[in-house]
Amino acid sequence: MAGDLSAPSPYDCYVGFSIPAAAAIVRHDVAHVVTVSALGRGTQRYTGYVSASLAMDDLLRSTGAHLRALAAPSLMDNFLREVASLREGVVRGVAPADMIAPMVARRDIAAVAARLLLDQTWTGQDDLPVLGPENLSYDDVTRILTEVLGRPVRYERTGFEESEQAMIGYGASPGMARAIIEMARAKSQGLDDVDTPDRATVTPTTLRQWSQEELKPAIDAVATDA
Repeated sequence: MAGDLSAPSPYDCYVGFSIPAAAAIVRHDVAHVVTVSALGRGTQRYTGYVSASLAMDDLLRSTGAHLRALAAPSLMDNFLREVASLREGVVRGVAPADMIAPMVARRDIAAVAARLLLDQTWTGQDDLPVLGPENLSYDDVTRILTEVLGRPVRYERTGFEESEQAMIGYGASPGMARAIIEMARAKSQGLDDVDTPDRATVTPTTLRQWSQEELKPAIDAVATDA
């Protein structure tokens, strides 16, 4: 859920999008709404993209429609942005290498959303945490990717300021780059543990399966084109 990286801030991006969406929900008397959101409701600090996602959910709740906000942790699919570095055997992040955190495949979130939209017997408004089948550290990630890709993969931890400047260099606005970093900083401090997972939907796709089916073909395709 990267949004428009050129937007002035994540609120312009997510809440700005939500205003006409909320108006359309009311105008057309839409009964059920499913959003893709983030873990972290209940934290009292600014968490960048996460704060903007929760504000988007709150605006859509104000329509009165029955709503489920699919609160997701970091996506496995984010590794697709690192195809170039993974070809060199490096995966980068800002979290400690041994910090264990949840992650989920985007396709599994889509499956949960589809099930809810097809069912529509549910009522009320609530967050629904959507987690993968296992919590992993970057140490676990590099071990799994090494085995799947058939080449050594190591973790390179980068600084927050370095990552922020790199994103601006890739075309992100300063506000959006800062929001991404604030989210990453919060996640590295345990943000995804704020939501108690006892009511979570646990999805089936493991990182190993996802890497075999999506990441490795993407890397192989780049290698073939090179």
